[in-house]
Order: sequence, then structure tokens, then C-alpha cells
Amino acid sequence: MKSKILNDKILKYLIFFIPISLVAGSLILNLNLVIISLFFLTGTLFSSYYRNYLKIDWFIIGLIFLLLQIISSLINFSGIDSIIRSVGFLKFLFLALSIKLVFENDHKNFFLFLKILSAVIIFIIIDSLIQYFFGQNIFGVKYDHPRLSSVFVDTFVVGSFLSKTGFLVTPLVYFYFDKLRNKNIYVFLWFLLLFITILLSGDRMPFLVFVMGITLYYFIKSLKSFKHLLFLILIYSTFLIVFITSPTVSERFKELTHEQYGLSKTLDIRNSQYGAHFLTAYEIFKKYPILGVGAKNFRAESCKSEYENIQSAQANRRCSTHPHNIVFEILSEHGIAGMICFILIIFFILKNLKINDDIKIFYLISLIIYIWPIGTSGSIFTSWNGTFLWINIGILSFIKKKLILKNENWVLK
Repeated sequence: MKSKILNDKILKYLIFFIPISLVAGSLILNLNLVIISLFFLTGTLFSSYYRNYLKIDWFIIGLIFLLLQIISSLINFSGIDSIIRSVGFLKFLFLALSIKLVFENDHKNFFLFLKILSAVIIFIIIDSLIQYFFGQNIFGVKYDHPRLSSVFVDTFVVGSFLSKTGFLVTPLVYFYFDKLRNKNIYVFLWFLLLFITILLSGDRMPFLVFVMGITLYYFIKSLKSFKHLLFLILIYSTFLIVFITSPTVSERFKELTHEQYGLSKTLDIRNSQYGAHFLTAYEIFKKYPILGVGAKNFRAESCKSEYENIQSAQANRRCSTHPHNIVFEILSEHGIAGMICFILIIFFILKNLKINDDIKIFYLISLIIYIWPIGTSGSIFTSWNGTFLWINIGILSFIKKKLILKNENWVLK
């Protein structure tokens, strides 16, 4: 019993450290994920409570997905490195399970986690705005690139980080302002702050998917009251003002017509850099349709000479670590079988999830932002990008029950 209590406590603090490890670097993040996995496995040795979580449907599908990855690596003779990368998928499964377990152990852990994550987000917003307006952030990292880096130093992922986490912490507004009539205004102001920072960050695709998320939210809200469309109009108006008054932002978004995206007058995406990635991924999928080429093997396969004749003017730029699209990434590296598993995981996560309050809408939109299949995206199997998805999955699995306010504390019923 004492061992379980100690294990629960350590696991809780490891989960609380996730928001910080996301900005501390890949080494610390990976180490934290591995330790979380080890403590969860340790818990299964002496507690049936832990072992019951291993019976959850989406976790079982995840194990099947992992097994298919290993089989693919063996069949394609990809080497031990590919098998190790496949096994690394376990850390995501255990992360989501640990989040669900820690939050269900004590619902206060859920709100404390959101507070820590929101503190990190607010710090990054403030630091990014300082970097934009004063030429460097509080650590002296200069703004000499059309994109903001903030605490990520030489990695330009400010917009990506905020777009993936913004909706996750928005429920805090409801938790703390539930009794106020103007809580919708607080939600709007929070969205507006995120919107402006992501826009100024220069990260175009994160900005577009975040706008899509806001639009979807206010569209759903407008079904009950048209006044919510006013909030959406104000946000779009803000974009026009910033676009007109900020040369850096306007130039950055005008590059959407650049050959890199192929969004010219002819919409010739095939002959863009990303088009070359997509076409190469499609050819790899045709070659390995069932199980794909193996986990994170696109980087090696895409550079082979057999793909140099793809129908793209950018064929010589086809080599990349991943196809920059979630659908092409899964199909090329994990095949039809992997795609089916991924869809089933999402299905079981959303199964029996009743969208009966704004809290669930926030998390559903957050998931949609992450798995949106159209456009470019980061690799969903790298530690940094993948962690956001599995945080979302863990929380969605946790909040399937109804959130209610009781004795001025939010609880699940």
C-alpha cells in the first residue's frame, strides 16, 4: 500500500513536470517520458488498480499499432534502430494512461496541471511579445528572423506550441469565472491574446489551424446565440489590422504564394517543396501499402534514387525527416494497417464522449487542431509533437464524465 502511494505521488509530479519539459529541450522531455513509463509499469507490479488501465480499449489498439511497427521493421530489414524507434511509441501510450490515472486519483491534479501549463503558456506569450517589440527576449535571444523563437532559442515553434496548448487550458476560464456573466468575454480575450501572439510568431500553419479552431468554436456557440459571431468578427478584424500595420507579418504571410507551398495562381502544389514530400510519401505507400516502410524510416527511404522521377519540379528536394502531413506520414511509414489503428484509437477516445458543455468542446477542438489532415504538419511520432497529441488523448479519456461545480470545486460525476 505504501509503495502504491509513493508511486502515485512520484507519477503525479512527473506529469506536472510535462509542461516545463516541453520547453526545456528534447533530452529532458524524453527523459521525463521514459521515467513516467517506468513508474507506470512499476505500479502495475504491485497494484491491480494500475493493471486495470492496461485493459482500456484505445491502449490495446495502441499496442497492436506498436506490434505492427515492429513487424514492419523486421520485414523491411530496417535494422535495430527502426525497432528501437518503434518501441519508443510506448512512451506516448503510458503518458496518456498516466495522465488519466493521476487525474482520476484526485481531480485536483487535473486543475493543477492546467495551472502549470497555463503559467508556461503565459510566460511564453509575454517573452515572445517582448522579443517582437524590443528585438530580443528576456534571455537576450534576438529577433533577427521573420519568426519568433522565445525560450526555444533557435527552434521556431512558438506558434506551434501555443496553437497546440491554447485550447487545453481555456477551461480554466470557466472554472474560475463560472459565476460571472461575462465569462464569454474572458474566453474571447484569452483567444485574442493567443491569436495575436501566434500571428506575430510568423508560424503560418499553426496560425491557420488555430483560426480554424476559433471559428469552429464560435460557429458552434452561434447555433444558440448569434452574438458570438461578433467575437469572431472582432478576431478577423484584428488580423486585418495587424496584417496592414506589421510589415514583418504581412511579408511572412505573403510567402504563402511562394514556390515552397505551390500556392501560386495555378495552385500547382505538386511542384512545390511540400508537394515533393507528399508525392514521395504516396510512392512509398504504394510500395509498402499494408505496413508501410517502418517507424521514422521516411527519412532514409525518401532519399533513394527510385523516387527521383516523381512528377514534381522539386523532386531533388524530396528528402526529409517526415512528409510534413499527418495522413502521408502514417500511410508511408505504417501503411493501411497503421492508419486503421490510428483511426480506431481516435474512435475509442471519442466513443461515448457527450459534447454537452464548453469544456468538452475545447478539448475536442484541440484534438481536431492536432490531427487536421489538410496542410503541412510536424511529425506526430517525434517526442515534442507527439506529446501534445497524447496529453490531449489522456485528458479526453479523463473528462468523458460530466464536469459539475460542487462546493465551489469542479468535480467529475
